[in-house]
Amino acid sequence: MLAVDDARLAPLRRQAAALTVVWECTCGCATVNLEVDRSRSSAVPGLCSPVTESVSRVRDGDEFSELILFLEDGWLSSLEIVWYSKPIPEFPPIDGFEPATLRC
Repeated sequence: MLAVDDARLAPLRRQAAALTVVWECTCGCATVNLEVDRSRSSAVPGLCSPVTESVSRVRDGDEFSELILFLEDGWLSSLEIVWYSKPIPEFPPIDGFEPATLRC
């Protein structure tokens, strides 16, 4: 989700190295909330939220999904998997998704 070729994402990549999953969705999907160790990185001002998104390569039936990466006040805050027919209990392999795109 942070492989987009944009220099503004470099600080988010550093945040990713210092994050912990602090909540898992209870609906049955794989969405997670994240917490960054703020002593090991810095906030990224000026980026929108959601910051990146990706759609699944398979787009038929139950398999269509999206990944959306959110920020809160410049900090990575959640990775959401959006499903359209049934919950996806774990994140599918990354090669099942198109390359992420920057939203802002």
